[in-house]
Amino acid sequence: MDATDRASVEGARDVSVAGLLDRVRRQADQVQRIQQTVEAMQVTGSSPNNEVTVRLAGTGRFTEILIDPETLRRSGPSELSDLVLAAVNDGLRKLDEASSARFAPVLAVASEAVSIAD
Repeated sequence: MDATDRASVEGARDVSVAGLLDRVRRQADQVQRIQQTVEAMQVTGSSPNNEVTVRLAGTGRFTEILIDPETLRRSGPSELSDLVLAAVNDGLRKLDEASSARFAPVLAVASEAVSIAD
């Protein structure tokens, strides 16, 4: 390989690296926008018969717990505790599903880029 061929290969490699860096920057910006969207979300979780409902922000912070007054009157501490836990777990599951759905396109592109690099 002569000097001209080496310069051509190195120039192509520089363009390839610059393109890759640009793609990474764009994906990082996209991830940041998605993260902001997720953090702004409000998710509601509930116990199986809607006796207890919880609201949580996309950050995972619970903002409200609502307990049906009739349920409060007829339930003992253990049953009420189980209903609250069911509502909390439902809310966390829904938040996880919503977050995953928002990030899925970025993860698919990243996965595709890794498989191309291999």
